Amino acid sequence: MLAANPAVERVTAVEINHGYREIIRTHPEVSGLLTDPKVELVIDDGRRWLRRHPDRRFDAIVMNTTFHWREFSGALLSREFLEVCRSHLRPDGLLMWNCTGSARAIRTGMDVFPHTMMVGSFCVGSAAPLWIDRVRWRSILTAYRINGEPVFDLATTRGRGELADTLAGYDISGEGQSRIMKGPEMLARFGQAKVITDDDVGVEYERSLVGHPTLQKILGFDPPD
Repeated sequence: MLAANPAVERVTAVEINHGYREIIRTHPEVSGLLTDPKVELVIDDGRRWLRRHPDRRFDAIVMNTTFHWREFSGALLSREFLEVCRSHLRPDGLLMWNCTGSARAIRTGMDVFPHTMMVGSFCVGSAAPLWIDRVRWRSILTAYRINGEPVFDLATTRGRGELADTLAGYDISGEGQSRIMKGPEMLARFGQAKVITDDDVGVEYERSLVGHPTLQKILGFDPPD
C-alpha cells in the first residue's frame, strides 16, 4: 500500500522473517514488489538495521506492530526504540505505529514525541505539528493505483461510495476504531499510564488484557476489574 501511494518516491522495508520473500514471490497480487524500483526489501531486525545505518533519514517510518500483549512486543513499543526511530526522521518526519489498544504504548509515544495523534489504533508522532489535510488526502486516494488498477473506481457508483466511506470513517467527531484523536484528548485518556521501557515491558502478557477474554482464559488470568 505504501509503495502504491503516488506521492511516495521510495520505500525501504525492513522485515525480520526471510520467508516473506518466497511468500511475496508466489502471490501475484504482491509479487511485483520484488521488482518495483521504488522498493528496497531488507531482511534484518529493525532496531539492529537502524543502528547499523545511523545516517539514514526518512520522511516517515511506519510499523504495523504486533499485538501489545505478545512476547517481545516491548522491543518495538519501548521508549528506547521509539527514540531510535525518531533519530532517523527528518525534522518534519513522522513515526506511525500500531498500539493495538495499549494505553501504555500510546503514553510512551507521547513521552517521546512533542506532537502526537491517534488514527484508529495507530499512534502518529512527530517533532513538527500534525494536522489532517483532507483535500490532499482525497486527492492521493483518488490517484491510488495497484497493478495499474484504481483502488477507487470513480467511474462507478460503488467506487465513489467506497471513497466517501473511507474519508468519512476517520471523522474527528466519530467513535470506534476509525476515529482520529488529537493530543489533548490523548493526554486526558492515557496520560496516567506507565511508559514502556526496555527494562519495564510489563505490557507483555499483562493482566489487564481488556477485549481478549479468550486469551485471558487460556493464560489463566482473572477477568479485569
